[in-house]
Amino acid sequence: MEVILQEEILSLGRIGDVVNVAPGYANNYLIPKGLAIVATPGNLKQLEARRTIIDKKESAVKKEAEKIAAKVDGKDIKLEARAGEEGRLYGSVTAKDIAEAIGEQLKVEVDKNQVGLGDHIKDAGTHEIKIKFHFDVDAIIKAEIVAIEEKSR
Repeated sequence: MEVILQEEILSLGRIGDVVNVAPGYANNYLIPKGLAIVATPGNLKQLEARRTIIDKKESAVKKEAEKIAAKVDGKDIKLEARAGEEGRLYGSVTAKDIAEAIGEQLKVEVDKNQVGLGDHIKDAGTHEIKIKFHFDVDAIIKAEIVAIEEKSR
């Protein structure tokens, strides 16, 4: 099913993009939340008329994302996690943990969905993490995971 995105969705596309998605995803999530509209000939014609406004808005959003990315790019954050004797974490450090640490330590609000972690971090040490602020704007931070060793009882 073809839809026109009304909001930027990192996994799909930018505002004004025409994307093909599963009908259930469109009808049950995107359209009811106002994130997309059905790509009818009339809606496509309106999209072309609004294209310059969308491009200006996109440019402003990108500039703002670049400013925020410049604040965190190359910075270090530090997290503590419980670990065993060999530095293997008992749990894991998640994208949510990274986003919260960036907010606390660097004073920049980051959504957990912007944190490009892949798998959870399960070992102590320094890890490079990609933060995606916009389709074209990324920042790399270093997260130092410090192991807090648990003493046997």
